[in-house]
Amino acid sequence: MILAITTTWDAGAVLCLILACTLIPLIWTDCEFFLIPNRILITGSLASLLAAGILVPAELGSRLLASGGVLVGLYLVGKAASIFVSRQALGLGDVKLAGFIAFHTGAVLFMAALWTAADAALLFAVVRRFQHTIPVPLTDSGILHIAGQDAIPFGSFLSATSLVLMLWKEVAPISFDQWLTLIP
Repeated sequence: MILAITTTWDAGAVLCLILACTLIPLIWTDCEFFLIPNRILITGSLASLLAAGILVPAELGSRLLASGGVLVGLYLVGKAASIFVSRQALGLGDVKLAGFIAFHTGAVLFMAALWTAADAALLFAVVRRFQHTIPVPLTDSGILHIAGQDAIPFGSFLSATSLVLMLWKEVAPISFDQWLTLIP
């Protein structure tokens, strides 16, 4: 049965589906509660490990290496930032989310997603600075008003940009590779 699954299912599509099914609820919970639930993240991680182990066992080592490198790197960045900032700038949930995303995307695509997420979060912060309330969809009421709060749900930006970049990579791989390597 496992042999039938590995020969008929596209590994990239299955892993993208697991990524999307995990990140979409995380985007909402991070926007709504500034929280990345371990239940969702651990479930997605276990499903990803199982799927990658069955569908692409040869890539499992490199996926784990990329994920581990991102986990350690962002954890150290978060600790270094806490030296200069009085409150925690990067939560442990964001670090675990980054490791999960890096498992799916690889280190290079993750860095592109991290850069894009940082740009989007910065734009959001600048616009929010000049407006009192910015409507953000994805809540029960349809709009989440986060005026008066200093925190930015960075996990939501990282999740959304990761999904967009993964879809872009699947839809237009040649142009994506050219953009990523900056080849004209």
